[in-house]
Order: sequence, then structure tokens, then C-alpha cells
Amino acid sequence: MKYVYLMKNMKDGTYKIGVSQHPNIRLNQNQTGSSGKLVLIETYQSDLAYKIETALHNQYGSSREEGEWFSICLTEELGFVNRCKKIEDNIKFLQESGNVFA
Repeated sequence: MKYVYLMKNMKDGTYKIGVSQHPNIRLNQNQTGSSGKLVLIETYQSDLAYKIETALHNQYGSSREEGEWFSICLTEELGFVNRCKKIEDNIKFLQESGNVFA
């Protein structure tokens, strides 16, 4: 099982949305290449982690700074786990309904 994670760059306030089996190790890997201090804000464990990540990247597409880094507001940060859960529930509903795109 993997985790969808939300990581924040404290220097510029951007957020990284990614997937990892070990988010804390991923944080350390990202910290090596970052000029700002990175903080792991939230994680959400799911068998559907990659699909959730893709959905989040699409939802925040207009806020994309570079790669998997986004400028999102505090409300989005605070609602990260709830948003992941809602996306997972929607994907499961579509899968159970036989939707070939889920």
C-alpha cells in the first residue's frame, strides 16, 4: 500500500503532491535538492494512491508551479485528507459500477 502525501516548502510556500511507500524517506530525498526547508504536512494511505494523485494534480492544474509543485491555499492544505477520501470513494463507486475509466 502506498501513500499520497502533501509536502510543503517553507521557503516559498509551494506544496508537492506525490506518492510514496515511505513518505518520510521521500521527504529526506526531496530535501537534498531543495533550498528551502520541506515539511511533510499530510499523508493518505490507499491502494488507489496513484489515481488519487492524478486526480489531485488535475484538480490543482491551474495552480501548478512546476512538476508536482503547486500553489494552493491553507484551506486546501487543511482539507487534503478529506479530499483524498472523497476522490477514493468516487473511484471505488465508478469501479463498482463497471466504469471502464475508473
